Amino acid sequence: MRIMIKYDSLLRKGKHRMAVNVDVKDIATTIKTIPYRTVCVFIIIVDGFLLFTPKHVAILLGLDQISEGIRPYLGIVFISAAAILLISIVGTCIKHTISSSQYRGRNAKQRLDKLSDYGKRIVRGMYESESHTAFLPVTDATVNCLHVLSIIGRSGMSDRGAYFDHFLQPWVIDYLSKHPDYLGQMPAANSEIFELER
Repeated sequence: MRIMIKYDSLLRKGKHRMAVNVDVKDIATTIKTIPYRTVCVFIIIVDGFLLFTPKHVAILLGLDQISEGIRPYLGIVFISAAAILLISIVGTCIKHTISSSQYRGRNAKQRLDKLSDYGKRIVRGMYESESHTAFLPVTDATVNCLHVLSIIGRSGMSDRGAYFDHFLQPWVIDYLSKHPDYLGQMPAANSEIFELER
């Protein structure tokens, strides 16, 4: 999106037009590149020093002339910078925790080997379905085990009572696609056990 600002002025010598182009994308990109954490840390250090320096040290440094009227504004800036920094750090920690807790397929064979024949039938049946999904009962212990092991995922809603739409996790699809021999060793899916979504 580009914003065009035009300014017309009439001078004695004639008409002059000044146009300024402002690209919103450029502004957004510039704002994203600002190291706001570093700026917040700098503000907290400087502002904290001005707010909490003992009076005799402030006199020695020549900072005793800071008006008492400015102190409330310094306090607001200090609290705002600290809040922005804290929110940023907490957000980064949450993202890191979530990304590290998601299983990405390391030791995929060992994880799949631990499954019972029934669990392997479910995985093979879902893999062989076109959409890699199936309606499975949430009351089934094996289905819950597959979910806990991050082998399958579950949709949030169902109109079929205890049966929810489940999907194979991408790492399982990727592993079985690269290892068709392992897929061939898995027990064949039994359509009576669960309903595949074609």
